[in-house]
This record gives sequence, structure tokens and C-alpha cells, in this order.
Amino acid sequence: MADDKILREREERRRMMLEDPVYKVIPILAVPTVISMLIDSFYNMADTYFVSQLGLAATAAVGVNDSLMMMLRAVAMGFGMGAASYISRLLGAKRDEDACRVGMTSLVTAMLVSVVLLIFGTIFTEPLVILLGSTETSMVYSMQYARFILLAAPFTAGEVVLSQLLRSEGSTKYSMFGMVSGCVLNIILDPIFINVFHLEVAGAAMATALSKVVSFMVLLSPFLRRRTMLELRRQYFTPKWHIYKEVGRMGIPSFLRSMLLSVSTVVTNNMAAGFGDTALAAVSVANKCMRFLGAAIIGFAQGFAPVAGYCWGAKRYKRVMQSFWFTSFMGFLIAVI
Repeated sequence: MADDKILREREERRRMMLEDPVYKVIPILAVPTVISMLIDSFYNMADTYFVSQLGLAATAAVGVNDSLMMMLRAVAMGFGMGAASYISRLLGAKRDEDACRVGMTSLVTAMLVSVVLLIFGTIFTEPLVILLGSTETSMVYSMQYARFILLAAPFTAGEVVLSQLLRSEGSTKYSMFGMVSGCVLNIILDPIFINVFHLEVAGAAMATALSKVVSFMVLLSPFLRRRTMLELRRQYFTPKWHIYKEVGRMGIPSFLRSMLLSVSTVVTNNMAAGFGDTALAAVSVANKCMRFLGAAIIGFAQGFAPVAGYCWGAKRYKRVMQSFWFTSFMGFLIAVI
């Protein structure tokens, strides 16, 4: 009976993506995604708020490591967005097992790549934070923060990919719950680790790292409880060239877009560092505010992606264009507001 219920839920979700009016479906998928994106932006804003009480050098250190976090997420987004696009098309074409293989393969690969980045980043922490724009006075704080961010890198990758897998099948509420749980925990732990345990910047980094682990576990839970269309099983890990090729077609542009944003932030940080911790801290705060506003538009756009993928896989090309124009109009409207 339980399996029958799950199958009915899956088919109802597929029907919604392919049959319901796009002006209803896209907002249903987009609103939780917008909330998730805003919460994701709020992560580092919370760290900056609490760390700012420790002084300019500490605030500058968090800003420097914001670039590191963006780079780690860029790698994960490459796998996550590429997999999500492919999976939506496969689900639309009713190739569910192939979709599961793409999901499991992308998740495991992204986490393994992040382990490699963790190792190299830990070995070369000092030159890394200098490259990111750290000043001499913020160096110690930057290295403290970076070490914990690197330790959490595999979970950050897992969190990003799992979130995209859930969005690919239309389960945006599960994705939102995972992001909310981590953010709330981060906000609770920040003042405890910084002020109560007197761990200062390292405490903020520890809070963020633990929040990433919790978000990962929450996002993994619906897969373990079989509440999703996708199944993550060991036998579905299939590191084949054709999977990586298809994931890369959509994933590499996403990776480059995110990485270039990170690089531009690094360049700005290095220029600001020449004027001291005050300028570096100010630029850090301004960048976070800008990304927070942009997150709403990006989140709404991601509500379009699974609908487009399902319809493309089902060869419903007219519906793809209807979804595109509706999303473009709404994105423009949000930007104007």
C-alpha cells in the first residue's frame, strides 16, 4: 500500500508538471526556491552581523572567505544544475531509472571532488587566503575561518546537489526545509560560539560548517524515506562518460557563471585590501546585500527549470515556450519592484 501511494504521488507530480497551467505550476515551484535562495544568501549575512562585533579585521576575514565559499559552491552548482536539467528531461520522458543514475553519480562525484579541494585547501591555506584578498591584520582570522569552511566542503557540495535534485523533480518544499533548518541553526549557534564560548571568528566558521552538515542530512532524509521520485542507491552510482558529458553540457556554463562571479569578488577584495580592513569590510557587506536582492530573481528562474525539463523530455515544446515567456515576464516584474 505504501509503495502504491508513493507511485501515485510520483505520477501526480509528473501530471502537474506536464498538464497544469504554467502560471500556477511555476509559482508553486518558485516560491520555496526563492525562499531557499534568500536563506542561502542570509547564511553569510548572519555570520557578518555577529562577527562585526569583533572588529573590522574579523569582518574583513569573513568577506574574504565569502569568495572561498562561492568557489566551493560553484563546483557543486556545476554538478547540481547539470544533473537537475538532465534529470528533469529524463523524468519527463519516463526514464526514471536513468534519472536515478544521473542523480546518484552527480552527488557522489561532487562530494569526491570537494574532498580533493579540501585536501589542497588545507595544505595551502595561507597562500589561499592571501590570493583571496586577505590583509596582514586579517590573516589570522581568515585562516581560522577558511579551515572550517574547507572541512565542511563535502557537505556543502552534497547540500547543493541534493537541493538541485529535489528541485529537478519538483520537490521544492523539501529543498526549502533543508535550507531553512541549516540557516536557523547557524543563527542560533553564531552568538553561542562567538560570545558564550569566546571562539570569535573560528566560532562563526564552526557554526556555518555544522549548519551545512545539518542541511545535508535534512535534504538527504526524503530520499532515505523514499518520499521522492528519485532514489539514491549504491548500485545507481554509474561513473560513465555519457552521464558526465550530458551533465557537463548544462553544468559547465553554470559553473563558469558562478566561478566568474567569485573571481570578480576576489579582484574587488584585493583592490579594497590596498585601502585597509575598513574598505575590505565595507565591500564585503555591500556584496552580501547585492546578492541577497539578486537571490529572489534567481530563485524564481529556478522554478522554471524543472517545468522546462519535464516538458522538453515529453516533447511538449510549446509548453516550454509558454513557461519561458511567463518566467521572463515575472522576473522582469520582480526586478522592477
